[in-house]
Amino acid sequence: MVSKNKNRSLPAAKVSKAATVKRKRPRVRHVQKVSVSRSETRYLEDMLDMDSMRIISMLTKGEMTDCLMAEKLKIRANTVRRACNELHVRGMLTYRKEKQKNGWYDYIWWIKDTRLPEIIKNHQAEYLGLLQKRVDQEKDASYFICKNNCQRSMRMDHEEMLKSGAICPDCGGMLTAYDNSKEIGTLNEEIDRFREIGK
Repeated sequence: MVSKNKNRSLPAAKVSKAATVKRKRPRVRHVQKVSVSRSETRYLEDMLDMDSMRIISMLTKGEMTDCLMAEKLKIRANTVRRACNELHVRGMLTYRKEKQKNGWYDYIWWIKDTRLPEIIKNHQAEYLGLLQKRVDQEKDASYFICKNNCQRSMRMDHEEMLKSGAICPDCGGMLTAYDNSKEIGTLNEEIDRFREIGK
């Protein structure tokens, strides 16, 4: 006996609604490319670590989520988020967040291109100012160190030397004047290097 249901199609398997919902990609709003000059790139390379520099380079092509950057750069998402947050604090990046249907948020990052040259210039001026201040301090101050070159002994300024009675607190040896011309030279070289980068 032939079944009457022979040509009847089987009922479709039920698929949960959640399984069919695909995660939408965040809507792109800031797609303009950001132009970074050679001198700005050189300064950023000296100012930032490698991961931050790669993120800046990627975002010059337009905005992107931290997860997508991590995927393209083949590094951990947490590493990208940490670098993006640090760049945000510096004022180089900005972001927005979009809530997905699953309750999670996408963080979309892009470069504050209008502020980047200003930020670099201000940071350079601030850093050069700090270096020059240290040079002036080294030139104006007198330092002393134990004549026995104690491993634990650190150089002392004039006031500290007077308080110790010109005696090393570690070994009891006499304190002698310390020549800091090497430190001054190193600081001046750093100043020249940063000025060269800004050209």
